[in-house]
Amino acid sequence: MGALSQTGAMFLAQASLLIMLMAATVIWAETDGNVQADPEDNAGGNVTHYRYIQYLTHAPRITMAPKDQRVIENGIASFFCKASGNPAPEIHWRKGGKRVSGNRRRYMTVEMPHGSVLRIEPVKPRRDDSEFECVADNGVGEPATASSRLDVYPEGEIPSGYPVISDSPTLKAVEKDRNTVMVCGAEGNPDPTIMWLKDFIPVDLSDPRLMMLETGSLQIRHSQESDEGKYECVAENSAGVAYSYGANLYVRVRRVPPHFSIPPEDVEVMPGGPANLTCVAVGSPMPYVKWRLGAMELTSDDNIPIGKNVLMLTDIRESANYTCVAASDLGHIEAIGHVKVKALPKPPTSLVVSDVTATSVKLTWNPGNQDPIDSYIVQYKHKYTPGVPYEELSAPTTEYTLMGLDAFTVYEFRVVAINNIGRGIPSNPVDVTTGELG
Repeated sequence: MGALSQTGAMFLAQASLLIMLMAATVIWAETDGNVQADPEDNAGGNVTHYRYIQYLTHAPRITMAPKDQRVIENGIASFFCKASGNPAPEIHWRKGGKRVSGNRRRYMTVEMPHGSVLRIEPVKPRRDDSEFECVADNGVGEPATASSRLDVYPEGEIPSGYPVISDSPTLKAVEKDRNTVMVCGAEGNPDPTIMWLKDFIPVDLSDPRLMMLETGSLQIRHSQESDEGKYECVAENSAGVAYSYGANLYVRVRRVPPHFSIPPEDVEVMPGGPANLTCVAVGSPMPYVKWRLGAMELTSDDNIPIGKNVLMLTDIRESANYTCVAASDLGHIEAIGHVKVKALPKPPTSLVVSDVTATSVKLTWNPGNQDPIDSYIVQYKHKYTPGVPYEELSAPTTEYTLMGLDAFTVYEFRVVAINNIGRGIPSNPVDVTTGELG
């Protein structure tokens, strides 16, 4: 009953908070974000919904305004705009007060983190000479706006000092983790500044791998697949803006199917002992490595190591084959490590007695074991003498000649195998009667 009451109380508290949050959002929107708390609301020291407004919603604010552009006819113009707010604002563009469609033939809009790009290519005089406005709206208060102007120079009216790209980037391919440079050079009066675009979006030079050289070229260190794209350098001075030709950068990633550099090894353990099986696989991309026992997965799918996996076994009682599996997008390979539990040897088989004389016999037998046997013990006694223990002799091989026996006596023979664990079970006994004295 107590648990049920606690759950109900938590539900009511969450529901109340949700209602307060919704009310705060509505009031902010209806009052354009200018809310004045009624003194009576706080008279009793209670926290009202007004206190939540500043934490929940924020009207949009332009954080990067588009800049005025001066571009020659048939050139390229790009406007960049970023905005903040809560919820995150949506950005659209207006030209001369009318909303710009991003799917027009010469107009293209591209989303970028927290912002938008309006690209016009190629620009046309008179048709594109206009005011362009970035509008950020999230439904809280009034939309935020920022304006810029595009002026297009007709052909034949290019002003003196207009920037010219003297060295454009070219198609490049670089291996992953190698360094490369996208070349750019520009001339103009005054000397133009250089910026870089990747897939129409400004390159983020806060990345420590990226650096602009004094020449304007872009150096990329330790290239990653994310660096792939179309690069353009843009030169700008007070006379206008010029774009280089676009050039693609490709990052080559070595593709190597997985293979084992350290396959699992077979191990022997004492009964109840531990064992560690190590499996290492390499490739590009690096493969995932997991263990399997028969059809049972031993590695959790939520935490599959890459490259190396050590299987730690304890209290091993049975011999088994453990399969190491290495897999990537380029293939799937398996290797088996056999864990063998050491055991006492099995009884030797096919014990045969031959070359029987009055005082000697020859014994031969099969090991009866696939695993190595250190030595054997030959046991014998008088068959019909009760209470007499077996006498024992050590035999290094599967053949032994027994001397000094009594004549015309029935003997019982058997053999025991010995390994590094101990003595096994004796073989089936064989009875033989020695010969008479001559």
